[in-house]
Amino acid sequence: MIQQEFNGYPMDRCLLRLLYRSLHKWTPFLSILRVRQRKVSTDSFYWMNRLIAGLADAHYLEHLADIESYQKNTLSRGEAMIAQVDARLEKGEVVDFEAENQQMSDFIEEKTAALLDKVLLRASNLMVNHYSVSD
Repeated sequence: MIQQEFNGYPMDRCLLRLLYRSLHKWTPFLSILRVRQRKVSTDSFYWMNRLIAGLADAHYLEHLADIESYQKNTLSRGEAMIAQVDARLEKGEVVDFEAENQQMSDFIEEKTAALLDKVLLRASNLMVNHYSVSD
């Protein structure tokens, strides 16, 4: 299984640090309730990452650069977004935290889907029969 960590923290813990957790409403993509559902779906951060891990595991080193790039990109973008919100708060501006969470969730969903696409394509090409449309 792929160990997803960033600076020594598990990825799911890092992700939660980048969201405003005091809200009562989570974005649908990141909703913790979707983890408990047994229906596999790419509409869920949890399931999308389980798919990536399952596909990447057999040829981990082939996928490592893409996975590390994804981790660094999403976490650095999240930290930058939080710094921007903090700066706005220091200026006394009113911030819509639900909108900020949605913006971050949308970014993470886009980047996670792109990573799944890369990993799936590479995993398909690494299959014994080198999966192709003609199969």
